[in-house]
Amino acid sequence: MGKIKERLIALETADDSSAKGIFDVFQKIMEQYNINWKEYLYAQSYDGATSMQGQYKGLKTLIQKENDKAIYVWCFAHRLNLVIIDTADCSTNTKNFFGDLQALVNFMRARKRTVEFVKSQKLLQPLKHVRSMKNFSDTRWTSHGRVIEVVYSKFDSLLDSLQKLSNSEDKITSTGANDFLKIITLFNFILSMIFMKNIFDITTPLSNYLQSKSLDFIEAINLINTSIEQLTNKRNDTEYDKLLSEAKQFSENNSLPSASFKENRRRNKKKMPGESSGDEVLSSPENKCKCETYFKVLDQIINSIRTRFNESNEIMNDLAIFNELISSINLPSQLHTEIKNTTKQGEGDQNSDCELNNSSSSNDSEESSKITDKLEKIKFHTMLHVLSTLNLSVAFPNLYLAFKAYGTIPVKLLKTRLRTTVSEGRLESLLMLSVIIKSCRKCVLI
Repeated sequence: MGKIKERLIALETADDSSAKGIFDVFQKIMEQYNINWKEYLYAQSYDGATSMQGQYKGLKTLIQKENDKAIYVWCFAHRLNLVIIDTADCSTNTKNFFGDLQALVNFMRARKRTVEFVKSQKLLQPLKHVRSMKNFSDTRWTSHGRVIEVVYSKFDSLLDSLQKLSNSEDKITSTGANDFLKIITLFNFILSMIFMKNIFDITTPLSNYLQSKSLDFIEAINLINTSIEQLTNKRNDTEYDKLLSEAKQFSENNSLPSASFKENRRRNKKKMPGESSGDEVLSSPENKCKCETYFKVLDQIINSIRTRFNESNEIMNDLAIFNELISSINLPSQLHTEIKNTTKQGEGDQNSDCELNNSSSSNDSEESSKITDKLEKIKFHTMLHVLSTLNLSVAFPNLYLAFKAYGTIPVKLLKTRLRTTVSEGRLESLLMLSVIIKSCRKCVLI
């Protein structure tokens, strides 16, 4: 009672992929299960397609015409994916790096080349877990982070396997291995790999958090703001110097031919008649990389996150009152014990971070002050559970409805349809069984 549960209702194919066609399917499902969505639907979450978020004819607009309370939330995971795409394409160095990395993955995923890579790992790193090259996904950029992690952690094994493949009798394998040996031993490649690894170390956990089951809207925004702060802290000369030092040390540890940038001849442009000053030319490759890659990529990802999640911050400002309400709430002292017991029961299903004091005290006022201090750590779903369990929803109906609406605002898409050859009816039945397997275990088949 008072616990939020996600449930899959139905799986339907929309023959008409327009907003109107999807809206008709949605209405049919709601009527079939007798769900009063016009009164009880508080939020909706889709991707950023025009048919979904269109201001005049989008699905979210059609729903809001019937229910203006159903706020629209663009799936956070989709938006973060677009942020990484923006970042990868903003700099020539990062664009070339991901292009080379994808070509390397495609080359190494051939069966015989994969076997050679595994052999090198067992030979050079016998005590470590064997890893394989991961597939690149255009829709999930966290896969790029996994590939970078494999290349970084198994770099010596990758070098060894490419050197052996360069002596292969197969001319395509030999030529490709030689080409990739030249690419991955360049200092630019090493620097870009470590730089992007540092960025994915921040964005990948964020992406995983945004897809977790118990995440709520305000917590999601707080995580995003924390990531922005972490990225902003990296945007300075000191952090760039650390990156250079790490890349040079990595190159030396792996005995690479170059542990620094290649010096290019400085080109001076001819002054035209009437010009009083010449073009500014960056004095060193280090400064050029810092300005054109390091700062540029960080500026792009920070600005992209702020821009794409700006609309969510507006909702966040409206919901921020709940955090203040929970932290400043002053419940009667006789309810403290009941709240403490209730939150204990709710922690298992809701993954609550509430840490109420369990010790008993003879002094009621001291116990009351301890619990009041701990109330700051109570999440919204704990308060919803308390309001429902103690029948306070009757005394505070508006507060109960507000917490209920807040708790059901989606942060991400709950399910995405997998393309398959299984028939529609069978696929829906199998998926329903998979989703509600815990409930099915309690059923008795006759």
